[in-house]
Amino acid sequence: MSASVAGCEGCRSEKPYTPFGVASALPTVSASVSASASAAAPPEAPTAVKRAFFAPREATRLNVGEVEIESPRGRVFEQALTTDVDGDGRPEVVAWTLPAPGASADTPPGELFFYAPESEARRIFGWPTFLPSGPECTHTTALAQSSGRTITLDVKSTCKTPLIARAPTRALAVIDPQSTRSPLFGIRAADGAPGETLSVELSSRDADQDGRDDFALTIGVGVASAAPRASVDFLWFDRALGASRDPERPRRALRAALDGELSRAQKAKTAEAALLYVEGLRRTLASACAEGGTPRVFDWDGTALRCEMGADVIDRANALDVTARLTQGDLSGALGALVRDGWYFGALSPARRKALREQLGKRLRSVPVTRVGVNALPRPAARPRYSPLSFLPDGTLLVQSASGLVRLGPDLREELAPPDLGLTPWPLEVTTPSGERLAAVTYSCDRPEIALLLVGAGARSLPIPMLAPRPGVCRGGPFDERVPPAPVSAGTSGVELVLGGELVSAGTPPTGPVPPGSARSRDGKHVAIATPFGLYVRSGASGELWTIDGWEAVPGTDCVVANGAGRAACIRGARAELYVK
Repeated sequence: MSASVAGCEGCRSEKPYTPFGVASALPTVSASVSASASAAAPPEAPTAVKRAFFAPREATRLNVGEVEIESPRGRVFEQALTTDVDGDGRPEVVAWTLPAPGASADTPPGELFFYAPESEARRIFGWPTFLPSGPECTHTTALAQSSGRTITLDVKSTCKTPLIARAPTRALAVIDPQSTRSPLFGIRAADGAPGETLSVELSSRDADQDGRDDFALTIGVGVASAAPRASVDFLWFDRALGASRDPERPRRALRAALDGELSRAQKAKTAEAALLYVEGLRRTLASACAEGGTPRVFDWDGTALRCEMGADVIDRANALDVTARLTQGDLSGALGALVRDGWYFGALSPARRKALREQLGKRLRSVPVTRVGVNALPRPAARPRYSPLSFLPDGTLLVQSASGLVRLGPDLREELAPPDLGLTPWPLEVTTPSGERLAAVTYSCDRPEIALLLVGAGARSLPIPMLAPRPGVCRGGPFDERVPPAPVSAGTSGVELVLGGELVSAGTPPTGPVPPGSARSRDGKHVAIATPFGLYVRSGASGELWTIDGWEAVPGTDCVVANGAGRAACIRGARAELYVK
């Protein structure tokens, strides 16, 4: 029988924590003045998950059905569970104990003991040494019988002091009181990433009918307090030499789930749900899998779990992202999803990528343009930055070059801007009205979203509603976004920029005049979005893809667009180029 075990968020109560609301029959507990408790529980293997009952506070003796037990010296009972793991019809007790009041600081915060008829109490599980403990930490435990042979234990530490990122705070263990292996199987888990809830469910059952309990693990990630929309499953078979993992289990389950979601992605009524699924899946894989570079779940020895998801799973997930957006008619979003192909665990297969590009190409307007080279070399500056290119309202292109400010008028004649026109270079640093400077776009490993780093009197981070690449920089290597971020504007409450093929904002999008060098036109109606496929000029909810010779080999950067969207300009290589429809 499968038992789902999870930590609770808090405190001791009259009834035990219910793991994920799984129904079970609880023993009845009644306390006497002598700190005793009674519970009636059938000795046979449970037909449903059976949870422990809480003992009276600081109890040292318990009467549990026909069994009377006494706590070890220096310890008190917190909760207990009746069982019959040997099947002889006589009840046994498994009890979780805590240090007695006044115990020394080095006393283990918790230990599990087994009480069998006519036998001495025996410790069957000690405090997991990898869990944080101390005066600043509190602990919560859930004890359940997950099958006729095994007990499942979940211990959660919550500490006031900050911990190392992704450090384990939970221990989930399957224990056989009759085995010398303790635990039979175990998992370490950290807290969820900021803004996420990490769900870890460990259960035991005889999956291969060999008389041994096997171990199933399900991991899911929800946003805030919402339930996970996707999960990844693992299975280990119990063998004489230890647990043996089924390496194909995650891949099989993910592939089947994604096939169903791909079907939903092609229907208007369910396309949005399919998009939410793929986002939830990416969040889950980032926390569950070693391949993501940011695992939060580990085996008992502390090794991250490999999902072995395979290229076919990644292919389906990325195709789902693009397909659902196409179904919704969100061509800009579909283009952005193709731009970000390869950001999350891998890329589309060449055949699938070609097919999706063709589908998008049939619906997205493509515009051939005339390319005009500019002799002036744009002035280099550190990123993130506004472009050294900018259009005046009349369509004149300005270029900040090493030799001065160059202009290219509507007649396409290139010259240094005459001083009498009052044209001056604009600042390329991205600053807010309060004086903060956009210092970096950070592809975070400790939080799920990309963030912007603003520095001024101090430093602060603003998250962007776009998942950070995985593994991205999280394995210590570089991350190539192909086309660097392009700032649009910076205000007191937020920053807007072009990133990963889409227009996104951190905080509240700024209002007011468009700054020179912005990816947005001066009239605010158009945005230049550089992609590996061409220059996408977005106008409101629609747009068109400008096709330029050689672009896919050398994509442009620092792109700007003129009022009316008849002209645009980018830097390619070391030179500026003007594009005219």
